[in-house]
Amino acid sequence: MKSGKISVAVICGLIAGLLMVLLAAILYHGGVETYMGNIAYLAYVILIVLAVIAAVKEKKANNGYLEFRHALKTIFLVFVIALALYSFFTYILLNYVDPAFRKQVDKAVIENWERILKRWGASQEKIDEMREQAKHQNTEPSIFGALLGLAMYYVLFFVIALLIAAIVKKKKTEFQDTAFK
Repeated sequence: MKSGKISVAVICGLIAGLLMVLLAAILYHGGVETYMGNIAYLAYVILIVLAVIAAVKEKKANNGYLEFRHALKTIFLVFVIALALYSFFTYILLNYVDPAFRKQVDKAVIENWERILKRWGASQEKIDEMREQAKHQNTEPSIFGALLGLAMYYVLFFVIALLIAAIVKKKKTEFQDTAFK
């Protein structure tokens, strides 16, 4: 990156984060069912697409070549910026703007887990045990909990960044610099 110039990864990260925040705000206005519905996964599609775009732009800027390490750095930087914006927004929304909505989301999460456990054939005793554990968990807003969640996102998306970087990379061979012209 040249000094004084904002990197493609930063720009794509900011765009991805803002689009994810916009989508979350729209889904929030649709209610808990919409907020937690399948359409919410669109945020991650947006994120991955913009990370790939950033890597491809870096590759084009380097005459069609992009080392794995540089590709990984570019992609993961997009993820870091976008996920930080998205996490900050959802933390503020669920804990300060509308805490009642957060309680509805928590309840819906428990109900979803119940459905999953039933589908997997879990006994009613196990389901009741899970529900009881959920009642006793600390559900008060915590910056530590939010940061822990963000760290877990980063671990997951680092693995995704590794996969994308492996696909996008193109290494320059020794002899391509000294090709006959």
